[in-house]
Amino acid sequence: MYVLRDMGALSLSKIIPPVEEMAIEGFKQAFRRILEIKRRAGIPLLLDNPPDLFERAKLYGVQYKNGSWNWASNIWHRSAANTVVIESDDQLRYEHKLLMVRVLEHSLAQGPLIKVDGYVGKPGTKAQMHATVYADPQFPDIAYR
Repeated sequence: MYVLRDMGALSLSKIIPPVEEMAIEGFKQAFRRILEIKRRAGIPLLLDNPPDLFERAKLYGVQYKNGSWNWASNIWHRSAANTVVIESDDQLRYEHKLLMVRVLEHSLAQGPLIKVDGYVGKPGTKAQMHATVYADPQFPDIAYR
């Protein structure tokens, strides 16, 4: 695959590192390169905190008599048992690197990701932490939740 540039073509391996060379900083750099390539081409990569997110998410939810909304999910990787915290490159296993490459390929090939900024933990306490979530536009309910 090649991406056209003003000065010729740029091979995919120059945009996304090979699986064997994938590292945390390399992932961040590749993501920023993809943002820039798409920006130059006039293709949006992110829907940054879209104001219509709730309306998009409603398509996948159920509204109860009391007016509250709920969403069901069959995405199992959100469980604590399947959560891994990676703090350095030496903790990256092959399957982590493969997932990182897949995310970058998806970002390059697909339409814009949904980006949502929010907080984890009780607001106004020491437990409050800023979080940014990037979700596939096919699953706006995940970004909303």
